[in-house]
Amino acid sequence: HRNQQELEFLKASLPQLQILSSVKFQDSQIDANLGRLCAEVAEMASYAALLVVSRTSTKEEREPTKDSKKHRTYSSIIEEAAKNLNSSHPALRAEGAAQLRYLAIGCLAEKGEKLPKRSMIQEVSEPLSTVASVKMMEEILRLVIHTLSDPESYVYMAGIQTIAAIADVKPHVLIPSISLAICTGILKVENSSQTITIPENDRIKLSEALFCIIQRRGTAISQYGTQLLRIMIYGNQQSGQEPSQSDAPAIQEETHEYFLGCADDTNDLTESSDDLEGKKLRVNTGGPIFEVELNFMLRSSCILIVAEVINNLEFPKHFALHVSELVQLVTSAIYLEKSRLVRRAVAFLAAVLYNAALREAQGEFDLRSLIVELVISGEAKMEAALVSVLSQDSGSSQHYDPALRARCEEALKARADVVETGAFSIAALYLEEQKRENRSHTVVIIKKRLNEAE
Repeated sequence: HRNQQELEFLKASLPQLQILSSVKFQDSQIDANLGRLCAEVAEMASYAALLVVSRTSTKEEREPTKDSKKHRTYSSIIEEAAKNLNSSHPALRAEGAAQLRYLAIGCLAEKGEKLPKRSMIQEVSEPLSTVASVKMMEEILRLVIHTLSDPESYVYMAGIQTIAAIADVKPHVLIPSISLAICTGILKVENSSQTITIPENDRIKLSEALFCIIQRRGTAISQYGTQLLRIMIYGNQQSGQEPSQSDAPAIQEETHEYFLGCADDTNDLTESSDDLEGKKLRVNTGGPIFEVELNFMLRSSCILIVAEVINNLEFPKHFALHVSELVQLVTSAIYLEKSRLVRRAVAFLAAVLYNAALREAQGEFDLRSLIVELVISGEAKMEAALVSVLSQDSGSSQHYDPALRARCEEALKARADVVETGAFSIAALYLEEQKRENRSHTVVIIKKRLNEAE
């Protein structure tokens, strides 16, 4: 038992745990290895928040389970979790989501015979390798998807981690289902004719679960890379509520004040460590999201998922077929898109594309590669769009966005690194030679004869 002072200290840590529970809290980082570490930290922080809330809940909220048998069937665990998810107490709802997550984790245990020995986990009498069917995982998904609407952050964070865990068990079914649900707002399951309509706000949280899935799988996501790219490139097709002309300055002003915090904070040298830490936390949250921006947030999440997939692909040329679409997306969005969230996302996508090209230039670079596709797709136009953002300043543009500027600088720096390797020049020379050969009738005839001989 902890004294009241210790409990108050633990409760004070909940805002920080909430930030750490989000796998997108450092989405400006390009390193895929760091992304996997962020996913692990998010899982631990979500569990820590659940423990803190459980410690600070009252005895009335901790309703004991009548069935105290050590060995229980998986169906009884799902039944108990469903009861907890319908509880009026947030701590029990979070525990219900956690119970389902531990059940999914148990399905991945060696030989599928028992769940990992962690707190709040009981052994299951049935071999999980036989009961861990697609139907079971979909049943868990249908139950836990509703936690995304919970007003308590630690409850829906527990739900996000549960969705990531069940995707580890049956990825071939659940990853496509979750991806389509993000884009369409309708969750369809393989073994049922029933569908679940997901509100826009919950789709944003579901995209965070997909982030976690991608980061946890690392290069193993390559198996689903093409499928995810095809779904996410077109993303959310529904048009959102457009902010009015009067909304835009108000959004910009409130966001600016949010990042600065107290109006008296004018000199960083005079600030205490607590003040600086508070600013850092506010920056890491990404700023406030306004109701009129929900659809923009969803669209930017789809773009960031594309970037995360590309960042985790082992061989960049595996997505070369989509390069033209991605370059066009970045270029047109920077010039034409009104949403600051979408423009920041495409600038980050540009940085990921250039970093993927750099990985290829430093590794196995052939003439049917991502770099060649970037040159063919007109990456010079994408560069010009990024440079146009840097030409703006806070005095000349009413909607100046320093976060967008920082993303564009990051992308241009990555491009400069690729240029330094000479890869773009080699690709341009290769393409020019290809054009020259195609204009030569002799070369065309020789190639035709060689193909016929093969």
